[in-house]
Amino acid sequence: MDIIITDHHMPPDDLPKACAVVNVHQAGDQYDYKELAGAGVAFKLCQALYQKLENTTAYWEKYYREREYVEGDLAYVHYEPAYRYGWESRARYDHDDFAKVETELEKNWKKYRADSCLEWGAARPAAEDAWNRVNREYESKK
Repeated sequence: MDIIITDHHMPPDDLPKACAVVNVHQAGDQYDYKELAGAGVAFKLCQALYQKLENTTAYWEKYYREREYVEGDLAYVHYEPAYRYGWESRARYDHDDFAKVETELEKNWKKYRADSCLEWGAARPAAEDAWNRVNREYESKK
């Protein structure tokens, strides 16, 4: 499990192991308002995560028709659950190989697909596309 630590106290010299530590008092932090309470730090993290989610959803809605796997005039609402399934699933696994989890993803697709008319065979390329986009974003930040 990945852990994100949010805090507003002066950080110790040795930070605990975590996926991320969000603290306005860390060396190099450029946030202007250093008097933010702990709840405010957590709120700012939630805002940033929500913005990332909105940006991700907007990206797929804007570009999904350019994908070769999109069938005719099928609306975005049918692909959105597959994209979301792909990027959320990538966050759940410690490796970047879609093929290693594909059988499990296929098994759980019917629970996840909501009102999408796509069967796994049609949803799979969209889920893999979103999975791979997360991989590329992660690699570019290394």
